[in-house]
Amino acid sequence: MNIPVQNLPGPGATDEIAELAGQYLLLPEREALTRIDAEIARATDESRWDDLSKWHRVRFRLIRLHQIAAR
Repeated sequence: MNIPVQNLPGPGATDEIAELAGQYLLLPEREALTRIDAEIARATDESRWDDLSKWHRVRFRLIRLHQIAAR
């Protein structure tokens, strides 16, 4: 059975989602999510679907990092 796998960055490449989530992790949680939600709204308004997907992934990664930190 073939399971599709996301394209992962190669050696030496940066993970943009992890980088952005890490930057937003430095902010208070509510402020970080508000800023990300604003990016999502802008991307939606401007029909930038790749950016919309990126910001949703950043939001989910940030939420996950907060859940891990709370343990």
